[in-house]
Amino acid sequence: MYFSIHVTTGVMIGQAIANPIIAFVVGLFSHFALDLIPHRDGDIPTNGHSITDLRQQHLKKMLQMLLIDATVLTGLVVVLIVTKTAFSPIMLWAVVGAVLPDLLQLALLFKPTNQPLQKFNRLHNALHYSANPVSIATGHLTQALAAGIMIYLIL
Repeated sequence: MYFSIHVTTGVMIGQAIANPIIAFVVGLFSHFALDLIPHRDGDIPTNGHSITDLRQQHLKKMLQMLLIDATVLTGLVVVLIVTKTAFSPIMLWAVVGAVLPDLLQLALLFKPTNQPLQKFNRLHNALHYSANPVSIATGHLTQALAAGIMIYLIL
C-alpha cells in the first residue's frame, strides 16, 4: 500500500486508542494487515538487470510513489485542518507504527548488507506479496478504496 494509506490508517488508530504504546503496536500490525490486501505498487521486473540497475529503478519508483503520497498526504492535512481534527502525540505514535515497516525497507537501500534489515525485508515482502498479483488499475482502485474508507472513518 502507498505510504499515505498507512499514515491515514495511523491517524484513524490514533483517534481511537488512548494509549500511545498500544496505538504504536496496533499501527504496526495495521501495516501488515493492509499489505495483505491485494494491491500493486508498481513492481519492478528483475530479470536481466544488474543490482545497480535495480537499485536505480527502485529509487525512481520510490520517488514516483513519493509524489503520489505527498499529494494524498497534503489532502489529508487539509481535511484535518478543515475539520479541526487535532493531531495528538498518540496519533503520531500510531502513524510511526503504521509506516515503520516501509521505513525499515527503505533503510535497506542504504544498508544493503545489514542482516537484521535483510531478515525483516524478507518477512515484509512475504506478507506484502503473498496475495495473487492484480493489474495496476485494480491495484490503484484497491488502494483508493482503502484510502477513502480510512478518510471517511477519520471524519
